Amino acid sequence: MGDVRVRLGPDGRLAAVGVEAAPRLLKETGEYSVFGGPNHSFLLTRHSEDTRARTRVLMMGELVNRMTVVEIINLVTSTAWSGELHIASPEGARVLTIAQSALKHARTEIERERIGELLVRGGQLERGQLSELLPQKSADLRFGQLLIQRGLLDEGQLFKQLQLQTEAIFYGAMLAESGYYWFVAPPENAPPPPTMFHLSIQGLLMEGVQRIDEMALYRERIPHNRFFPAETPSAKRDKLEAAMLTVLDLCNGARSIDELIRLAGIGEFLTVKAVYNLMRGGQLQLRRGPTLDGVTVRRLVRQYNDIVRDTFVVIATYGTMERASRALSAWLAGSAHGSVLGEQVDIDGSLDASQIIERLTHHSGDDPMSDLHRALQELAAYALFFASNGIPRNEERALARSVNHRLNQMRL
Repeated sequence: MGDVRVRLGPDGRLAAVGVEAAPRLLKETGEYSVFGGPNHSFLLTRHSEDTRARTRVLMMGELVNRMTVVEIINLVTSTAWSGELHIASPEGARVLTIAQSALKHARTEIERERIGELLVRGGQLERGQLSELLPQKSADLRFGQLLIQRGLLDEGQLFKQLQLQTEAIFYGAMLAESGYYWFVAPPENAPPPPTMFHLSIQGLLMEGVQRIDEMALYRERIPHNRFFPAETPSAKRDKLEAAMLTVLDLCNGARSIDELIRLAGIGEFLTVKAVYNLMRGGQLQLRRGPTLDGVTVRRLVRQYNDIVRDTFVVIATYGTMERASRALSAWLAGSAHGSVLGEQVDIDGSLDASQIIERLTHHSGDDPMSDLHRALQELAAYALFFASNGIPRNEERALARSVNHRLNQMRL
C-alpha cells in the first residue's frame, strides 16, 4: 500500500494523516489484531477465525543497506519457506514469489520494469503500439494476451520476455537499500500467479551480487545517469563486443545515459557497464549537458510539499502556520538557494513546481538537479528545526523520525 501515515490519539483511536491516506486505508477496512513490538512499533493483521484463510507474516523488518535483501533471500531459501517476499522501497513495491528455493513469479509497480516498457526498450514493441494497447487492458484481458491477439508476439516469445521481466524485477529488488520488507505465507485458497517459472535462486543471487559489486565500481566514475557520453575522435571500434558497439553507436553527446538505457534495450546495469568500459578504453568521454528534468523536478517538489505540509500541521497544533511560513521565507531569502526555490514559501510551507522549473532553466550551476535536491533537503530540515522548538519532546521525536525517513526517500 506504500507510505501511508496514521496518528494514534490519546483516546486510542487511529486516524489517517494527509488527504491521500484515508481513501487508501478505506480499501483495507475491517477488524484487525494488534501485536506490539519494540521501539513504538506494532503489527496489524486482519482478524480471522479461520487460520487457513489468513495471510501469515513470517518475517518483516527494515532494509538497512543493499545486502539486506540478499540476506533475507538466503534465509528464506535455507529454511525452505514458501511464500511472497514484499519489498517496499522509495521507488516502489516489488513482490517475489519463492518456493522450493526457486523464484516462481515476480510483480512490480515500478514503471520501467513493466513488461510493456521492457519490450519497448528491447525493440520488440514501438512506443506508439504500447500507448495504443495499454487502454485496452482489463481484468479479463491481460497485456500479454493482447500482444498475442495482435500478432506482435507468439506464446513462446511472450513466455521468454516474461521470464526476463521476472529476472529484472529480482535484480531490481536486490538493489533496494532502504525501505521495508515482509515475507508472508498466503492463505491456502489464494489464487496462483498468472505465470509460473522455476528460476534458481542461487544462480540469480550470484549474478545479482556481482552486479551490486560492479555497479559500486562503475559509480565511482559515473555517479549518476545525467551525463552525456560522446565518442572520442580517436575511438577504436575493432574487437569491441556487440553490446559495447550498440552503446557506442548511440553516444553522440546529445543523449544522456538514461536515454542510452532506454534506446540500447539492454538494461541499466549493462548500459552503465558498457559506458564505463568504453571510457576506460578511451572511446568515450563524459559531458555535462542540459540535465533539467521537469518530471523529476515535480516529483521532488511534491515530496518536499508533502513533508513540509505535514510538519506545518504539527506546528499549527502548538502555534501558527503564518509565523512558520515567515520564518522559512526569511531563511530562504538569506540562503544561497533563492535562485532555485525563490525567496518565499506559501502559507503551508509549500513551493510551486512550475515556478521552480522556470528558475532552473536560467540556473547557472553545472548540475541544476543536484542543486534543487540539496535546496529542498535543507529547507525541509529547517522546517523541522523550526517546529522542534515549539512542540513537546515526544512529538518532536516522532516528527523527526518521520521527516528523516521521508527525506531519505527523496532522491534524484
